[in-house]
Amino acid sequence: ETPTDGAVPVMTVAATDDDNDNGQIDRITITFSEQVDITDGDNVTPGLPGFTVAGYTILGTDYSATDATQLTLILQENGTPDTDATPLVTYDADGASSVVDNALSPNEMRDNEDVSAADAATPVALSAQANGTTLTITYSEDLNTPAPAATAFSVTGTTSLTRAPDNATILNNVVTLTLTTTPVVTGETVTVSYTAPGTNNLRDLVNNLAANLTNFSVSNVTP
Repeated sequence: ETPTDGAVPVMTVAATDDDNDNGQIDRITITFSEQVDITDGDNVTPGLPGFTVAGYTILGTDYSATDATQLTLILQENGTPDTDATPLVTYDADGASSVVDNALSPNEMRDNEDVSAADAATPVALSAQANGTTLTITYSEDLNTPAPAATAFSVTGTTSLTRAPDNATILNNVVTLTLTTTPVVTGETVTVSYTAPGTNNLRDLVNNLAANLTNFSVSNVTP
């Protein structure tokens, strides 16, 4: 920016993240329109005065930065799966903190500047359950359809050994595998694996791809 710059910095985009991959967002990264200097008005108490994230508490201390183009806010997890969340981020210019550009006469970001975070967090497998001919995998958010081919999955049991399911379907946040040919049997230990096939990969409604699964533990409730 030039010394005669009169444009105020703005938040151009914000994106969520689930850094520990447990199905709950815990980060938001904000991108600014230009390099900014960030002053943390209270670099001891967790949070960043002047910034709010709707529905979440900001953690972390001392967010001060110089010549930054991005700011990552650490969030307290909400305790429920929310990788599809898109909370509003708001800046209060009257707060104890400040965000200013590098102009000779610095321009502060405007009061009540806000941006809705984009969903950039990937869907996470939370649990799986098998009951005879059916195995379900529950994810942290709704998934896009159609489902991957059944051959993208493999199911292993200590009795029934390893096989591909006969079919795979998706309803909301649940993947259902049909095991008609070789059902899960009572009492065996079961795991499920998934390898993205390249077509119709498991993904959320905005196409964030789910990670592969390797020997993911399955609760066997087969009577």
